[in-house]
Amino acid sequence: MVGSMLKEMVATTVSHPAAAAANLLQQRKDSAKRTEILKCLRCSSTVSLWRLRELALTSGGLLDDNLRMLAWPKLLGVRRLDCNDSDYFNLYSAYNAALNESGDVGVLKFYSRTKCNVDRKMIEQVKRDVSRSLWHLKPSESKRSAAKTKKKQSAVGGCILKVLDEEPDLNYYQGFHDVVSIFLITLQSPHLTTSCLLRTTTHHFGPSMSPSFAPLTTSINLALFPLLSLLSPPLLSHLLLSTVEPYFLISWLITWFSHDLKNLPTIQRLYDAFLSSHQTLPIYLSLTIILSHTDFLLKTPPDFSSIHSALCSLPSKINPPEWDGLLLRSIQIMKKHPPLTLPNLASTYCKRYEPHGGKVTSSLTSSSVGLITSPPSWLINDSVPSDWVLIKRRKGRSKGSRKRRKEIVEFEEEEGWIIARTASGREVKRGGWRIGRVGAVGVGVAAGLCVMFWGWEWEYFNLEYGFFF
Repeated sequence: MVGSMLKEMVATTVSHPAAAAANLLQQRKDSAKRTEILKCLRCSSTVSLWRLRELALTSGGLLDDNLRMLAWPKLLGVRRLDCNDSDYFNLYSAYNAALNESGDVGVLKFYSRTKCNVDRKMIEQVKRDVSRSLWHLKPSESKRSAAKTKKKQSAVGGCILKVLDEEPDLNYYQGFHDVVSIFLITLQSPHLTTSCLLRTTTHHFGPSMSPSFAPLTTSINLALFPLLSLLSPPLLSHLLLSTVEPYFLISWLITWFSHDLKNLPTIQRLYDAFLSSHQTLPIYLSLTIILSHTDFLLKTPPDFSSIHSALCSLPSKINPPEWDGLLLRSIQIMKKHPPLTLPNLASTYCKRYEPHGGKVTSSLTSSSVGLITSPPSWLINDSVPSDWVLIKRRKGRSKGSRKRRKEIVEFEEEEGWIIARTASGREVKRGGWRIGRVGAVGVGVAAGLCVMFWGWEWEYFNLEYGFFF
């Protein structure tokens, strides 16, 4: 079997030398970038957020889930080590029980087991949406047992309800479950997912979670057609002739394209960029997608149904490698026409295209500007403490041997664990679970004997779920 694989690799290299060379070059670039990301996250007492944002916006984004698990919380100002999933088990188990019941029975049981204050209609809508979330992105999940599928769904639903319970002013919308699914797949921790969502829902997705989509449609009206009037007047005239409204963007914006795309790495790469930039970047990317298909749209008959159908199908026509170029062009347009200049641009647009009033004119007089606002402080912070600094701070506050704390001089991550190494350089790789008192005594005695026999001192931290052992 190994021999056949080697023959296939050699044959591919011989028959497509240019492709093989390009793949090798890309692998080297990714390896160098991965080193840069790890250096940014680990090799200093503080993480330079501007450098991390730059790496997230450039080609390939943050590359893989292991790096995103470390980087996304930093970008959002969330302390990953403070997130403990054990605090959420009651909520998720109660929601899982509600999924197994039909009608009001499951909802009433959910209310009786938790102190959640989310409206019943929202819970019922969440139940319906969660049952069809996540699985179109990871086909292998459909092969799992029904019990594991329910567990995944309960985690998604629990995250949604926790966000709605923490922020009562937010309103759930269909499509938010797709966003939660992407965060949960990437971060792999319900508590960490919820903490990150609480940041994005009050800012990035805030206009979408208002009582209506009015703040979001205001942002669309002030941005899309006014920018098209500068960048492609013929295309704008063609769209106006069809009487199509720019609201086909709503599906793209409220899910960050996770509903319209089926390629998980591509979606995660887009999330890297959106979490690292101004909240209007998804609108600029939507504009770039339309501009990149100008010829296709101009050849489409200028009637409403044809144009609307063509516009809605654009994301699915884009190949995964093309998204990096689209993001780069979107950022260039944003630099040339910053978000805070869009109201002035819309005013100029109205004088030419809407002399008697219209959607853009009414948006200019609206009291809500949606996404077109200054970013919050945590989105433009220069730096945050690195994880190993937070670990040392927590270690200093924890109970234990003062001498042992002084001897720990270095932290290192390996396969999701942080290993504390003493000055002698000795270490051990072990792990365990929280168990009962009797079992804990037995494990403690055994661990003490091992320490006495080998002369090692150790401490472990599970980064993936924030548990301390």
